[in-house]
Amino acid sequence: MHFQGSMLNPVTIQNPSPASNPVIVPRGKFRRARWTAAQRARVLTRPRARVLVAESDARSRKRLTAALQLRGYEVVQQRSGKTLLSFLGRNLARHRRPPIDVMVLDGRLPGADGVAVLAALRRIGWEVPVIMLMGAEDETLHTRAREMGAAAVVDRPVDADTVARYVADIEPPM
Repeated sequence: MHFQGSMLNPVTIQNPSPASNPVIVPRGKFRRARWTAAQRARVLTRPRARVLVAESDARSRKRLTAALQLRGYEVVQQRSGKTLLSFLGRNLARHRRPPIDVMVLDGRLPGADGVAVLAALRRIGWEVPVIMLMGAEDETLHTRAREMGAAAVVDRPVDADTVARYVADIEPPM
C-alpha cells in the first residue's frame, strides 16, 4: 500500500490492485481495510463455491451474504421457501445438477420451512450439504433436520462469521 498525505491534507491509501479505487481516509481517523492482501489473493486464485442463503429476515440475510462474500464465496439469496424451490427447479431443468455447493437454510421460511425444503431436496436425490438455522426451542425440527441429513443444525441467535466457518468446514472440494 502506498500512503500519501501531509499534516493538513487527508491521507490517500492506494491499493496495489488496479481494479480497486483509492480509499480516502480523513487524517486522524483510522479505518481497517475491507480486504487484506491475503484475502484478495485467496479470492482471486481459488475457484468460488456457490452458497445459497435462504433467510426470511432481510438484515440477517445481508449479514450472512456479506460474511460469505468476504471469504470469497459466490452467494445466491432467497427470501422464502417458494422462491427457493422455484429457483432450484429452474436450475435443475437447465443444468441437471445442483446449482449450488452449500445451502444455509432458515428453519422457519415463509411458504415452505427449511425442513420441508430439505425433504424435497432429498426426495429428488440432491445431496447438497445443508446448514439449518433454527431457534433453540424447535427441538422436533432439530431432530427432523438431522434425520434428513442436514450437515449442521445451528441454534439462533448465531453470528454470521460462525455460519461462514461452518460453510468452510463442510464446503465440498472444488
